[in-house]
Amino acid sequence: MAAMPRWAEKWVSKYKGTDEIFEFRITGNKVQYRPLGTYYGTKQYLLLAGAIEKGDKIPKSDVETAERRLSTVRKEADHVIFHVYDGEADLE
Repeated sequence: MAAMPRWAEKWVSKYKGTDEIFEFRITGNKVQYRPLGTYYGTKQYLLLAGAIEKGDKIPKSDVETAERRLSTVRKEADHVIFHVYDGEADLE
């Protein structure tokens, strides 16, 4: 998934009932992984919390964790650590 202003809806979408929290859709071994995050700056996505969908819902505590972490980042941006992709070496 290349750097784009916004990813396609099939991969990531705004989580219902929130203003800035988005969920990735990842499936593996019959488990629905839903990392929560937000768009951050230009062409950046900030992961805030890991979640696993249970019965078509993400646990409320995971959404609250993501919202709390986003609030902290908005107040203190030095809490963000950026990943720098250096090419194929990062994939080994």
